[in-house]
Amino acid sequence: MMGPNDYRDIVESLKNFARSAGEEIYKLRRTLCEEIEIYEAPDRSKTATQADKRSHEIICIEGLLKKYPDCQIISEHKSYNLNPQGPKDRIFVVDPIDGTKAYRKGMRYSNRDRDPDGEYSVMIGLQEPNEQGTYEPTVGVVYFPESKKMVWAHKGGGACKKINGKSAKKIQVSDRGPAKARLLLRRSDFEYAQAVDYQKYLGVLSVSRPGSAGKKIVKVAESAAEIFLYTGGKKIWDLTAPLAILREAGGFDCDLNGNRIAFDPLVKEDYNQSYEDKILIIYNKADIKEYLVKKIRARRPLTEIGPKESSIEERVEKISDEGTIPGNGSADEISGTSSGDDQIHNSSEGSVKGTE
Repeated sequence: MMGPNDYRDIVESLKNFARSAGEEIYKLRRTLCEEIEIYEAPDRSKTATQADKRSHEIICIEGLLKKYPDCQIISEHKSYNLNPQGPKDRIFVVDPIDGTKAYRKGMRYSNRDRDPDGEYSVMIGLQEPNEQGTYEPTVGVVYFPESKKMVWAHKGGGACKKINGKSAKKIQVSDRGPAKARLLLRRSDFEYAQAVDYQKYLGVLSVSRPGSAGKKIVKVAESAAEIFLYTGGKKIWDLTAPLAILREAGGFDCDLNGNRIAFDPLVKEDYNQSYEDKILIIYNKADIKEYLVKKIRARRPLTEIGPKESSIEERVEKISDEGTIPGNGSADEISGTSSGDDQIHNSSEGSVKGTE
C-alpha cells in the first residue's frame, strides 16, 4: 500500500480527470445521447452513448495513461495494460458515466424534491492488492456534474465532499438503527409494490429508489440513508470508487455470507456469478449486519419479492389506498417516467428490536 502523500497526489489527479469528464458530459447531455455500440471486447460489448465514449477518453486516454503511462486500467468499456500473469499491482477502475440510462433519457433530477445531484455521476477508483491475496478499493472519487459535487476518499484519510466551490467537509455515516433506517433499492429491480413490501419486511423507516449505484452508496456514506441492497451483480466499476468512500466514512459492506466485499480484477468474476454474488449489502453500522444478512437470506430479492404491479393506474390506486406517499405526486412522478421517485414510502408502522 502507498503512503498518505502518494494517495493525496493520486486523489487530486483523479478529481481533475473526473471533473473534466463531468463538465464535458454535462454539455453533451442534450446532444450526444444516441445509443451506439462501443468497443468490441466480447466481455464488455454493450450499448452506450457518445458521451460515455468521450468521458472514457478524457479519463483513461487523456488522463490516466498520460500521467501514469504503464498503469493498469479497467473501464466499464475497455481495459488497458492488464497482465494476469505478472505481479499484482494497483489497478485504476473507471465508470465513465454511472447511470447511463438516466443520462440518456435526460433525467436531471432524481425525485420530486429535485435532488440537485441528479441521476448520474463520473466515478474513478483505485484497487490495490492486500495481505489476503485479493484486492481492495483504496481511493475513490465520485463527481456529480449536475450539482458540481465532488466526493472523495483515500485509505486512512477519511471521506470528504465539496459542492460547487464551497469549502470541503468531512462526511460520515449516520448512527441510526434498523427501525429508523432509510432503505435504498434499485428501480430496475423493484417496482413500487415490491419496494414497499420489502421495506415492511425489513422493518425499516422508509424506502426510496434514487439514481445510480454509485449515488446510492454515496448517500449511505454521507448520512442520507443507512442501507442499500445492491442487486446489480459485483461489477467492479460500479463499486470501487463509492466503496472506498463508504469505508472511509465509517460504513460497511458484505455479501450474503456476511463477508466483506473482495475483488480480483484480473478474474472475470463479474460475468460468471453465483446467485449470492449478485446481492450485496451496504450499511452504516457494524452491529446491524447479522440482522440484515439473516433477513435478506431468508427472503432473497429478485426471486421472492412478490408480484409486480404492471401499470401506473395500479400504482396510483395503491398510493391512494395507503396514503403514505409524501406530497401529492403525479402519476409520472410515481412511475419514475418523469423525475423519478426518490422517497416513495415512509412508514411509522412497527419497529425492529435491537439497536436504534
